Amino acid sequence: MQVKICPKCKAENKASSDSCKKCNYNLMMVPPTVVSEDSTKTVKRRYLVCPVCGNKNYLEDGQKAGDIIFCDECGEDDIRNRTADDIKYEGGVKQKASVKTTTDSKKGKLSEYKVIALKLINKDDKKYIALENRHRDYIIGREGDVEAMYLRKYKRISRQHAKIRFEKNKVFIMDNNSMNGTTINETRIDSGEWIELNDNDEICFGDAAFIVEIC
Repeated sequence: MQVKICPKCKAENKASSDSCKKCNYNLMMVPPTVVSEDSTKTVKRRYLVCPVCGNKNYLEDGQKAGDIIFCDECGEDDIRNRTADDIKYEGGVKQKASVKTTTDSKKGKLSEYKVIALKLINKDDKKYIALENRHRDYIIGREGDVEAMYLRKYKRISRQHAKIRFEKNKVFIMDNNSMNGTTINETRIDSGEWIELNDNDEICFGDAAFIVEIC
């Protein structure tokens, strides 16, 4: 059975749910997870081969070709052009049929929550910029590599204003020596220093304000 596990309250929701039935958390970016009463099951793992480095990029339950944008190994985006015909299978792999777990390095405890994406929601027009958890730095700016055309209307945003990166289950931001600075919750951050982001933080790139949603 496929469900969506709310990363905030851990409630199980239908795989088609857009919001959590218990706490109303936005589940749009949360992928369905297979849960079963059995401890194990035999599955065929699906993957796409990166055309650049040849790395196997495994598809989660519910994912399809095109959902993987960047290669886990080299970070290149050539894999986004792969189609359903390019999906390969590994048969007879035995794996746990339960929620995927991660380890909190500080507490040494298992957690059911894995950061898979970040949304920056514009406070003015409510449009958002979505970033996947990949092994790369994202450049935010009018000439960056994330929604640059959209950001060009903000004249106080520099060409390469800031950088965002994922490290395991955390997200960090760094001001990239921008002209008008970057603030988190109304506090300006120093250029060149990586700062951890938290859910519901408010980031301002120049005069453009965004709310952080960690999925």
